[in-house]
Amino acid sequence: MKRTALAFIFTIGFGLLPAHSRDFDAESYKPQPRPKLEGVYRKNHALSNALIICKRKLGRPEDVAVDANGTIYAGSALTGMISRIVIAPDGTQTLDVFADPGGGSTLGLLFNQSGDLIACNSMRGLISVNPKGEVTVLTDHSDVEKLTFPDDLDIDSTGKIYFSDASNKYNKLSGMHSYEFDFLEGKAHGTLNVYDPATKETKCLLQGLYFANGVALSKEEDFVLVCESSRYRIRRFWLKGPKAGTNDIFIDNLPGLPDGITRDPKDGYWIAIPALRTKYIDLVQSSAHLKNFAGHFPAEIWRSTKHYGLVLHMNDAGEITESLHDPKGHRFYFVTNVVPWKNYLFLGTLDGNSIARVERPAGH
Repeated sequence: MKRTALAFIFTIGFGLLPAHSRDFDAESYKPQPRPKLEGVYRKNHALSNALIICKRKLGRPEDVAVDANGTIYAGSALTGMISRIVIAPDGTQTLDVFADPGGGSTLGLLFNQSGDLIACNSMRGLISVNPKGEVTVLTDHSDVEKLTFPDDLDIDSTGKIYFSDASNKYNKLSGMHSYEFDFLEGKAHGTLNVYDPATKETKCLLQGLYFANGVALSKEEDFVLVCESSRYRIRRFWLKGPKAGTNDIFIDNLPGLPDGITRDPKDGYWIAIPALRTKYIDLVQSSAHLKNFAGHFPAEIWRSTKHYGLVLHMNDAGEITESLHDPKGHRFYFVTNVVPWKNYLFLGTLDGNSIARVERPAGH
């Protein structure tokens, strides 16, 4: 019997037991009927022939950054180390350590206009790494709270850094305080923030987000998008114009949990979907009692274990235009970020030790 099926039976049988003393207090949420994998979501094998890079040599490389020369950088969610990877014309892959932030989980990565690599590190905050690999902490708090789980970022044309803080309650990768418990509890512990390098001030733009994850600015920089992973949606915060300071839902009811989102220089955005929704997941979401019981057990027991690779393309109007799949997850799965570079898409993952590269689909 599958692990998720066992968890479901136990949950039904004991769903009225009180939650444990970890201050776990779940919130009920009834999702919309999940989209079927048809139409624009129809299964294909676009990711099934991905080039695997540094196989079994990276520790949960959630995000990837690529410099102007095509050198690849990947942060480790396990050790915090940032690796540098060069792929020679003959396909030879060379790996070395670029920087050591000193622990934590290094998640979002992006180069700024000066050539420094900006990163989200769960222990140190928002950091900057110069071309020599020297690490500087830019900020470890906002104007409302200390940063506990900096996750993803984008940088505007003036150098301002927009970044998410996924959860102020659950900020680990394993154990009873792992990030999966934030998904299970289903409460709004995340924030969207902006760091201004000119003033060195960090301002919280939006509180009450449901696992604030990927961040991407619009082409005109009049709004910023932030993924709310545990609500299967992407929220928009307006930066300019008559709606400045307000927010709304940009796209809702995605077929899985949106993680990273990246603006494509050509058109639209790429969205990484590490896990598909299932009947079990949506059912448990709808009952606080079921979730409170499941919260007594390690995440390995109740989380979805199906391997699936999925990447979505969304246009500027918030419409999904294409999906790229690895249905069995044999080649690459649990995709957490998509980075377009020239004719390629580079993929990160939080459930593996490699990154991947696929050719950019025709038309994108």
